[in-house]
Amino acid sequence: MRPWSGSVNMPEYPGPAVDGWLNGLQVCFYYHSASPSEGAGRGDFQSGLHFHTPDKTLSSFIPTPDIIVLLDTTQTDNNGFLLLYSGKEFSQSEQIPNLVPGRLQIIGPPQALKDAFLFNIKQIPDWLDVDGGKSDVTVILSTGAGSNGSKSNASELYDRTVKTVLHEIGFHEKDEVENTPDHITNFYSVIRTTSEETIKNFAAELFSKSASSLPPRKNQTIILLSGDTSLFELINAIPTPFPSFAPKLRIALLPTGTGNALASSTHLSYHPISALLLGSPHALPLFHANFSPDARLLTRKEKQKIPQAGLYGAVVLSWAFHASLVADSDTPAYREKYPGLERFKVAARENLQPALHLYKGRVSVQRHPNSAWEDLQKELAEQDRGYLYFLATLVSRLEATFLINPLGMPLDGLLRVVNFGKLPMPAISVAEAQEMGAKSVLQAMEAAYDNGKHVELPGVGYERNGVEGVKVWIDEEDYVDKNDTARGVGRWRRICIDGAIVEMGKGGWIEVNVLKNGLDGLKILWRS
Repeated sequence: MRPWSGSVNMPEYPGPAVDGWLNGLQVCFYYHSASPSEGAGRGDFQSGLHFHTPDKTLSSFIPTPDIIVLLDTTQTDNNGFLLLYSGKEFSQSEQIPNLVPGRLQIIGPPQALKDAFLFNIKQIPDWLDVDGGKSDVTVILSTGAGSNGSKSNASELYDRTVKTVLHEIGFHEKDEVENTPDHITNFYSVIRTTSEETIKNFAAELFSKSASSLPPRKNQTIILLSGDTSLFELINAIPTPFPSFAPKLRIALLPTGTGNALASSTHLSYHPISALLLGSPHALPLFHANFSPDARLLTRKEKQKIPQAGLYGAVVLSWAFHASLVADSDTPAYREKYPGLERFKVAARENLQPALHLYKGRVSVQRHPNSAWEDLQKELAEQDRGYLYFLATLVSRLEATFLINPLGMPLDGLLRVVNFGKLPMPAISVAEAQEMGAKSVLQAMEAAYDNGKHVELPGVGYERNGVEGVKVWIDEEDYVDKNDTARGVGRWRRICIDGAIVEMGKGGWIEVNVLKNGLDGLKILWRS
């Protein structure tokens, strides 16, 4: 919660307020649900729950994205409602009696708050109905996604928030309940990843033929605390076609990775946990990528052959600068030395020096079903062809503030391409051209952080209406540098797909097609 700058300048509520109680303290409530742009024109009110004491010595609010759920507790303890939230405590917290971080007892909440966040435990949705036999619930903690000292971001979020929320709606972790009373039937399992095989093994067991002999369940809800790559691993562990005996998958994605592109692009107005409780299942748009036979998926231990069925992605497929910085930054050494997004920034600088590389190859797009493929650089002379930056994406943001696809809307199923090659320059020396080229890449990246303004720059291509398919042919020789062997001979032939890295052979190719409705049997929980 963020405090007002001072009670004297606190704006008047742009609508009716209600009197109530907050942890036994008498307050005046107002819930404002307008968008930030609307709020700016109505007394500078931001979207969220605002409250102040009658004498206005305490005045603060909880932003809407920090509110998780409102629970009716009148039947159990006569204390009205329990509000669960996340975010930092406000500076006047000592004025709130019996304050427990993340929870407030409320009497008399505004009706608008109840309309937006009240969860009825007696009408639990199918994907959480364990007691009624409609679903199993599994929490997966990606322990390699992000870090917070000695504790992973996923473990931190689970212990601090997720576990509490599940407990408040009547769920219990299987391994922590001893001598379980007969009336407790809502259990969930917890899986903590220990290797790149953990999620794959979970899916293999879930979809094995032996599993089909068990009592059928319509849903398997997976609460995935991870970044984008763990979701990629899960999606690519799903058999296609989807087995008729298999449970339908419902995924609640709670971001704990570094970039969190999908979550940053979908959970724009509400807390991600709120989508688990108050959202609904939606198709997760995907793209399908086929690779030339020489392609290999790079893992921590080895290079693996790409499955014959290809790979699926929900976020991005990239080549050139973006793929290189993701690949270079995703090493144990980088993760240990550079926390969070810093490792991407360091890798980006290293890929701009000492010489900016123009990636040789060809990219074609199919803009409409069954239409001809069009070369994106067909107008260029041979010596000017090549790419500094190329990606095809289904999301709007690769980070919370990195708006790579400014026209993208949550789950819209439109695959948009952003690319640029050698930008127009005056007749200058090679050294000056290299320096200007590096600056042009940085300028484009900075513009993407500036509300997606990179698509307005000269020379930057942007497929605004989306495409049906993309083909990439790579024409790069081996990379040889005796002082730099870590990147391998395929340095310039690396492809990024949702954070995973694929190394292509000489003359390798990739063909991508969009699946606007995703895969049968797979839905993501989301609220608009």
